Parts: sequence; C-alpha cells; structure tokens
Amino acid sequence: MILVGEDNVMFAAATGNSGSATAYYPAGFYLSNEIAVSASDQFDSPAVWNSTEWTSGGGDVAAPGKNNLTTAMGDTSGNSPTLFAGTSAATPFVTGAITLIESACALPPSAVKATIEGTADDVPALTSVATAGRRLDLGNAVASCAAPGHTPGTGSITVWLPGPTPDHSGTMTVTFLGYTYSYSYDTAVDDTASVGEALAGQISRNPYVNAVYEGGGVISLTTRADGPYTGYTVLTSVNDTCNNQYAPALGGGGGGGGGGCGSTPTISSVGITACYGGH
Repeated sequence: MILVGEDNVMFAAATGNSGSATAYYPAGFYLSNEIAVSASDQFDSPAVWNSTEWTSGGGDVAAPGKNNLTTAMGDTSGNSPTLFAGTSAATPFVTGAITLIESACALPPSAVKATIEGTADDVPALTSVATAGRRLDLGNAVASCAAPGHTPGTGSITVWLPGPTPDHSGTMTVTFLGYTYSYSYDTAVDDTASVGEALAGQISRNPYVNAVYEGGGVISLTTRADGPYTGYTVLTSVNDTCNNQYAPALGGGGGGGGGGCGSTPTISSVGITACYGGH
C-alpha cells in the first residue's frame, strides 16, 4: 500500500464490524493515501446490525452501512436488489467519492483525503466511531473544488546561476507531491534561463500543477485544481561542485563558494498556497 501510494494510488478500507474502538487492518495503518471508513445508519448513528456486530471505531469518516440496497449476485435483470450491510457496505461510498473527486478535480491523494475529511458533516452521534463525528458528504466534497470564490493554489521557485567563470557544475532538485525533478547544469554552457526553462518543462509533466518559466530565474507554479486543499510544500536543493582547480590560489570569492569559486548557484521556493471562498 505504501509503494503504490508513491504512484498516487488511494485506498478506502473498512474499520471492521466487531464494535472495537479501533480499526482493523489495513484501515488501522492510517496511511496518508488511505481513508478508514466506519459505518453509520440512516439516522446518522453508529450502525448496529445485531447483538454481536456493530461498526468498529477509528474511522477517518463514516458512511452509510446499514439497509443499503444493492444488486445481488445472480440477479441478471437488476430488478431484485438486496440489502447490504457492514463497514464493507460503507466503504464503497468513499471509494466512489474518491473517484468522483479525482474526475472533477486534479488533486493528489493527500488533497483528496483532506477534501473528504474537510467537507464531511460533523455529526455528534458519530464521534465514537469517526474522527470528529465526520460523515461523508459527497456533494460538499465534489463542489469544494469548483465553488465560486475559490482560486488555484500558487507558488514559485527561483533559480540563479553565476557567470561561466569560474566553472560550476551540479544538480538542482525540486520535490513535491511525491515527484522529484532535477536538472544537471554546467555554468560553462548553462545560465539561469536555461536551468529555469528546463526545470519548468519537467515540472509541467506533473498531473497536479502547471509550471511556467517567467524569466529572471522565476518559475511560477499553479495547481490544476481549485479549492481549499491545494496547498503543498515545495522542497528544493542544489548539489554544486566548483570545477576551478586553481581555487585555493585565486583567493577571495563570492558568497558560499570560497577561494576562487565565486558564488554558488542557488534555488529556493515559496510553497503553494490557495484561496478558499475569498479567504
């Protein structure tokens, strides 16, 4: 589950039907790409099916899991629905919610999970089985990335390279949303613009963000989805080598390089933030 999470695959997992206060595994792993689902009934209470079976707790959200009508195995006409109950009946609602949100909004798993949790209805009667009594609200979840007043998340990356002399070579790296992009530069042939354009081109392949080189070393970042859950951390790093073999003899240089190496290339970022409902 962790490995496929690196490929932005999400899971919805049932907490169980034993009435335990905590979720069974795999729901109990509480992974960043997983949503634990407990069951509610038609009265927004914890689902109870008989004297020995009721919903386990530990859910990230609750969803309907009692008296659910569904098609039945062997019913080729589809005209004889049957009742389906349990946290295994509640979980498909969240699975469907994940699919609908991702079809409407280009959000990574972390944002899909935050959207489902953040737009759920807080039901006091469900606090014993789901965090803050959250019960899935699919309408709110899907609408959250398209409602008036929302704007895409925006951020930026700034790169800088010194002149060709003395020569520096190395790698600039950008990491966010589970993706890493890097560019190997050599100041003998590269400058700030070439590195900025190259990194922007790589980042634009990300399914969740657009990157544009604006000039002056600035790469603008704009999320492909609107809404309250489009704020992400952007990590940057530079691994630089000074290729001036005479650096010790040349003495005095710019910031960070030392000797005759002059100033070293830099990269920095401003994390992606979003506006929600005008706030």
